[in-house]
Amino acid sequence: MSGSYKNPFRLENEWDGNQMGDPFIMRHDGRYYLYCSSKGSEIRCWKSDDLINFSYVGSVCDLPEITGAYAPEVCYTHGKFFMVTSPKGSGHYILSSDSPEGPFELVSENFGLMIDGSFFTDDDGREYLYRAGHQGIVVHEMPSPEFPDISGRTIPESWLGHWTEGPMMIKRNGRYYLTYTGNHLLSRGYRVAYSVSETSPADGFMNLRNRTILLETGDEFHALGHSSSVLGPDLDSWYIAYHSFDFRPEVPFRSLNIDRLFFNEARMYANATWWEQPLPEMPEFYCRNGEGLEKKDLNGIEFIMTPCLPESFTAEVNINPRGERFSIVLGSGSSSPLILSAESNSFRLLDAGNAVIYKGDLPDCIAMDALLCIRFSYSAEKKLRIWFNGLLRCELNADIGTGALGISCKGSPGFVGYSAKTDGSGDLAAVKSVPGRFDAVHGSLYDCSKEKISEKGLQICAVRLNSQSVLSYRINVKNDGEYSVFARVRCSGKKITMTSSYGVLSGKVKGVTDSDGFETINMGHLYLESGIRKFEIRDVTDDCILDHFEIVPYRPAEEKEIILQGYNICPELEILGHKKDRSMIRKYSGFTCAENRGMAFCGDWGWTDYAVRATVHIDPRTNGNCSIFVRSTRESWFDAQVSASLFGYRIRIDAESISLIRCSYEETELVRMALDKSMPDKLNVMVKAEGNTITVSVKDWQELSYTDPEQFGYGRVGMECLNEGFGFESFAVERIRQE
Repeated sequence: MSGSYKNPFRLENEWDGNQMGDPFIMRHDGRYYLYCSSKGSEIRCWKSDDLINFSYVGSVCDLPEITGAYAPEVCYTHGKFFMVTSPKGSGHYILSSDSPEGPFELVSENFGLMIDGSFFTDDDGREYLYRAGHQGIVVHEMPSPEFPDISGRTIPESWLGHWTEGPMMIKRNGRYYLTYTGNHLLSRGYRVAYSVSETSPADGFMNLRNRTILLETGDEFHALGHSSSVLGPDLDSWYIAYHSFDFRPEVPFRSLNIDRLFFNEARMYANATWWEQPLPEMPEFYCRNGEGLEKKDLNGIEFIMTPCLPESFTAEVNINPRGERFSIVLGSGSSSPLILSAESNSFRLLDAGNAVIYKGDLPDCIAMDALLCIRFSYSAEKKLRIWFNGLLRCELNADIGTGALGISCKGSPGFVGYSAKTDGSGDLAAVKSVPGRFDAVHGSLYDCSKEKISEKGLQICAVRLNSQSVLSYRINVKNDGEYSVFARVRCSGKKITMTSSYGVLSGKVKGVTDSDGFETINMGHLYLESGIRKFEIRDVTDDCILDHFEIVPYRPAEEKEIILQGYNICPELEILGHKKDRSMIRKYSGFTCAENRGMAFCGDWGWTDYAVRATVHIDPRTNGNCSIFVRSTRESWFDAQVSASLFGYRIRIDAESISLIRCSYEETELVRMALDKSMPDKLNVMVKAEGNTITVSVKDWQELSYTDPEQFGYGRVGMECLNEGFGFESFAVERIRQE
């Protein structure tokens, strides 16, 4: 495709020619500045005007104290740039500079507090530092930008079950979104997750059903983490930067990646991509140093004017008022312009008759003798919001006539621009990556309505459909092939059918719903061609509420024997564990772990419905156990991470019971049944995954079954053994016979 980019990035002057770990991107004066962890005695910087094409700036600090700097991050506050970094992971320093390009000088001693410091300033001007912790991300208040309050508070909702690092806080529409990474840098399952608070940047956080934003463990792309989030070039979208860590010896190590972030009220999500994506969109108009702006006299005051603003817009003006009064007019040339006037840490909004309609103060962290970034958002609902240096300082209803934006200020402005996008409107037309998942509301919607729904008590938006509704999305398909389509819906019928651009989709409704009344349904599979396509939905047979789609590659399950008489007879079996391919071997108990723990997986992530038949060896004299996995995806293994490192279902068998467990890098026991103590030392077990029901049968005895409204609908098979006495005599995949 023309005008595209592809992850991972390769930049000039990366460390060792191929190292870009812990990338942090800040936006200032319409430009992007990229910093990363150092492998030497300096901190390096790159810059970009479009978030994609970065040029090397050079070293921004080479002080001996910062040698081996971990995860440098920079904020702009009090008219200066402050950097926090942890040299060689041994406590933190804070440095400052008059420019994002340095040089940065020390302004603090080493104040400790582990690694991965990250700044955040709230709308009221209160400043915070976030950092890594053993039980989750820790937040510290900052009485001054040079030093934090050493006593911090752990945010328990941010814990990923093991070491958690790489925090980043942003605020959007009154909500606080905290991203973080776990569990281990050297695991393929290194991942980015998030928590959201509607009350405070320090507490009140909650986790939605799937808090994982970025996770891939395949050979092509894996170990995704340590992210930063940044406003897009169009002034309204958001992007997430992160590194991938490729463990293959013949390729580079850590590399920069950038993908789009989407927001749906309290929910945020992204899809990691490693195929070509459209370039981020630029504003409809932008310039620097006043080039392209026309001078105009308004009531005896000289303004420089942009072209006419759209009816709804996001606009940005960067100026240095040098401590003096300045004015910005919105809607100049119309009958109802508004004028923003600011001086001495206060501002006013005036109407066309110079009547004051709003007064506001500016916190001390906003310096009036340094560069200011003033951002405006004006929606179709006539809601005006104004930010100073990223801090929301005004929100009101106003009627601004269609006209130009004008600036009256001594000295030339920096970046000035405007976009027709506002309040995330660009998310609707932005392409959605396939494979991936996307919210139903993020498309073009015809003859249907948005529906406010609750998830874990937080508000998001879904779409209410009827037989006349049409939904249209732009999708970017990675490869030609068959793709399964899953939908999370709320409806009252027994079946839901809809027509797509590529064929009819139909799914059975079991009527077993989650706590918010929704059920995830397999709607069948379609053939999609690679590239940017239109995915349209129409002719829905039953009124329903649609939350989101997930579209993933489909592969029919293959019948195959994997373990026979305790031996591995399947060359495709992938074995995980600290002894690599010798982590599972044949012993007296069958195919089992060589030492303490071993895992193995087979098949394709695209498998949907199938059965596993296994003979399990049980020794009640030991404390061992074994597990069968079905519909398993994104598996990883590392000795210093959570053991529940996959998505899918685990059937765990020990001497006393069989449990069905839902795994999402956490474990939730769904149902358990006790084993009769007189059971033989070998059990014939069958696990069937059909639709959203998982059934476990023990021959001639009993079964347990669970219908999961939040089903994992696809994935491969696997096995795990712990300690001694448990193993597999046989293990085979079978197709489910349709009656």
